[in-house]
Amino acid sequence: MNGFDKLGSALKALVAKVTGNTRKTNPNHAAIASAIDNVGQAADDAITLYRDSEDTFTQVAELLKSGKMKLSDPKIAQAYRDYLAGAQVNKSMFFKSLIKAMETISVDMAVLDTGFSKVFGDLKTADDLRVAHGYAFGYMTLAQKTVGFFNRFVFMINAEHGDRAPAYIPAAVAEDAHAVGAFVAMLDRLGSHQSIVDDVIKIRKSGTDFLLQVDGKTLNEYAQPKDFLPKVSATLAQGLTLNPSMWVVDALLEHERAVYEKRVKMKEWMATKIAILEMDLAGISPSSPEYKQKQKVLTAYTKMITQLDQKIRAYETE
Repeated sequence: MNGFDKLGSALKALVAKVTGNTRKTNPNHAAIASAIDNVGQAADDAITLYRDSEDTFTQVAELLKSGKMKLSDPKIAQAYRDYLAGAQVNKSMFFKSLIKAMETISVDMAVLDTGFSKVFGDLKTADDLRVAHGYAFGYMTLAQKTVGFFNRFVFMINAEHGDRAPAYIPAAVAEDAHAVGAFVAMLDRLGSHQSIVDDVIKIRKSGTDFLLQVDGKTLNEYAQPKDFLPKVSATLAQGLTLNPSMWVVDALLEHERAVYEKRVKMKEWMATKIAILEMDLAGISPSSPEYKQKQKVLTAYTKMITQLDQKIRAYETE
């Protein structure tokens, strides 16, 4: 168990004890807290997936580097290049850099959960949204994009899945690639950075914790990124929508939407698992017990994905 694992375990144990009256009385807070937990869990799942098949990921990274593995979908090929450019890493570090970032994300989400009242205790309605809240939401948004980018990329590099992947998957990978890369690079530059809760406290002490909307005007109409601390500017610039009416918070407050998003995440995670299993099966004899066991797991995952897909499509067509 490495340092991140130990710290994450300790924080999760603490979080279990910290319920907070605010969350119990304010449904908005409950929805935000659920989103924090979901991002943290998604990062943990991706890390586990990587560690379970680390040798395979290392081999794939080297095959991509050497050109022996081709990315047939032009959007995925461009996303690969865009991510590397944004993250400023070499090709061998493609997967490792993402996992390193998700280890940081996992810890930060646990810290954010524990320090929930310090960050969101004063947030009652959309009119209360300030830069500090925006920074936290922006970080969460980019963290979620990072995990999604990893899962979808792994799904797409499997030739069989890539050929029949829904159009939204390569489109999402391509759209998020550079922003995710830049976010990963920012986390790497910060190294052992202070927690996201400490960042929020610093923002509030800096005199730049402006309201995101005043008299109908949004922050981008009366402030500039240069007005903020460098780390906050980077987070805002890398994907935070400054118009509160467009924020994901509104969607998170809707129970059905939250359930839908959880199903989509689960489907993506399972699809990634299938992609890894199929890559593993390629190097195993079909007559071996190991092959047969993994084939059973593969069949079960495929069936579960079909069921999830039906529920997702039902929501999308309502």
